[in-house]
Amino acid sequence: MTETNQVTLAQYGGEPPQGLTTMLSDDEIETLSDDPDEAFIQVIRMARRKADAGVYSENESPTPYIVGYFGAVRAAGAAYEMDVLADLRVPDPSDSDLLDQYHRINAQVDEFILQLQLVRRRNLPVFSVALDAAAKAKIHHFIAQIREVIEAADLDADKRNALFDKLHDLASEVDKNRTTFQRTMSALMTVAPVAERAARIVAKILGVMRDAKEEEERVFKSVAAPKPKLKLPPPSKPKRPQRETFHQDLDDEIPF
Repeated sequence: MTETNQVTLAQYGGEPPQGLTTMLSDDEIETLSDDPDEAFIQVIRMARRKADAGVYSENESPTPYIVGYFGAVRAAGAAYEMDVLADLRVPDPSDSDLLDQYHRINAQVDEFILQLQLVRRRNLPVFSVALDAAAKAKIHHFIAQIREVIEAADLDADKRNALFDKLHDLASEVDKNRTTFQRTMSALMTVAPVAERAARIVAKILGVMRDAKEEEERVFKSVAAPKPKLKLPPPSKPKRPQRETFHQDLDDEIPF
């Protein structure tokens, strides 16, 4: 039990309010992904579901659920080295604006998770894919479609030109020997909000890159996989010649 929870329990008369100290059960913790980023997201979502159930219940006080949720977010931030959340201040149960704090932290955590999913801070700096000519042609076709959407959108000149610059950067990135997901996502997330059609086209571009990456990894694994060593059968023991015994000699001479 953390120091924060001990203090909070004392303020509640020593009784652990539901949802405060066990936002995640032992069984739920056992189901967490081995991937740290994915596990962090799972922890937050499990804790959020339990917190929401208490916060919006007509028969429960939201206070222990809000305090417990903050503690879960901070604990997950510390466990998975999400420094921006590891130092999160857990509110005092006597705070008059607990519900407002809950809504604010949810918005911040949602934004952080979205960034984490899009950027994958551990992998994406070196996460790239070699696109073949067909994949590049498809993406350039989709970029041209997004350009049409931007031209038809009700935007001021500065905004339109800024989006065109992003498309230019995207096209240049696609033409490289290896296209990085980080720079591609940066451009795509800028143009996606322009219109619903633009968002659908962005999804198609990501689909092309995902398929190319899956194929690249499949080929890499097939080439990089060590060839199984040829196992030779153990040497057979030479059969020792059977020695004829005296009784055998006698038997050979007796005709019946």
